[in-house]
Amino acid sequence: MIMLINSFKINKILLNRVFIIFFSSILFACLFPAVLLAAELNLEQAMKIGLKNNIDLKNYQNEVVKLKHDLALIRAQQGWQIDFTAQYDNVIEQPESDNSDSWERDGYAQDGRTTLGISREYSSGFSLNPEISYDGSGKKNYHLELELPIFPYSPAELEKDYYIKKTDYLIAQNDYILEKKAKILEWLEDYLEILRLTANINNLKLNLKQAAKNLKFEREKNKLDQAGETEILTAEIAYLDAKNNYQNSTYQLENNLAELKIKLGLDSKTTLMLEDHKLLAVDLNNMIVKYEKKSHLKLYSQLIKADLEINSLQLQKKLLEEQLIWLQSDNKTSFILTGSYDQENDESILGLIMNYDLYDGGKNDLEQSKLKAEIELQQKNS
Repeated sequence: MIMLINSFKINKILLNRVFIIFFSSILFACLFPAVLLAAELNLEQAMKIGLKNNIDLKNYQNEVVKLKHDLALIRAQQGWQIDFTAQYDNVIEQPESDNSDSWERDGYAQDGRTTLGISREYSSGFSLNPEISYDGSGKKNYHLELELPIFPYSPAELEKDYYIKKTDYLIAQNDYILEKKAKILEWLEDYLEILRLTANINNLKLNLKQAAKNLKFEREKNKLDQAGETEILTAEIAYLDAKNNYQNSTYQLENNLAELKIKLGLDSKTTLMLEDHKLLAVDLNNMIVKYEKKSHLKLYSQLIKADLEINSLQLQKKLLEEQLIWLQSDNKTSFILTGSYDQENDESILGLIMNYDLYDGGKNDLEQSKLKAEIELQQKNS
């Protein structure tokens, strides 16, 4: 019985200690979260943080998102548009009159009116506008209007806006990718320079140790009258030179590491792991390109940059050519087919509108000349 009581007491004490340790750990995590957040990151992890938090990349990305929103907005405007209106007027005072029209207006105003309007504009310029109305006296009406440009063919204004925004969107995507790859390549070059400095510092440290040994050896020889002041002075100069090279490279390494951490948006307490150069080369080979030599890095950068820049130039050139076609169409005689139907009057109308700008002050010709010059310049650049 006594043994059971003692065992229970011991287990209770252990449980209390475990609870205290567990509670202390939670309390420490709450009071000192920065200590727990400080961690060692390899290059890939650090670059992911940099890509996520870089302000320049965020600005490019925001522009892409904005243009994507603009495209969705234009498409929404091209869809069916439905509006509902309800009107009710109460005549407070009106002059006495036997005019039947006045009584009709009075009755109409007091009864009110509701209207359902529907509209749709297609990319071809064809527009459809049905309208249904109903008043309180039980009078219903259905009215339909349509319009179709038949010559020369030119997209609707909203479709032109969509084409322009779509081009801007694709170019913005290219700019974002270019900036993203430029950041990656910049950070990789900085990191490889840090690895080079680290390897160089290791060599300089060995040189410093060897210079210290040589100086000590020359001083011991001097005590034995086997070395003169010249030999000692030469050894001291070599030691100081080795020490200076080692310290300068160490300072440079610390500065480069600090600058790279700032570029990557890392906390000052976060440690950036310096990986083995050969192992790093294998990892980077799976990401983008072989980075054993900086010449490969620069070559890849130039190829990617040229490819995306050429693509953006081609998109701009295509947009300018389309805008020139639109201007040339605007300068021609246009024919628009119109039609309407009114249920109340049982009336159907079909019409044709002809339009020609006799004189615009030379505006269209000037705009065409400007676009032609820009197209020619784009052709030279590409």
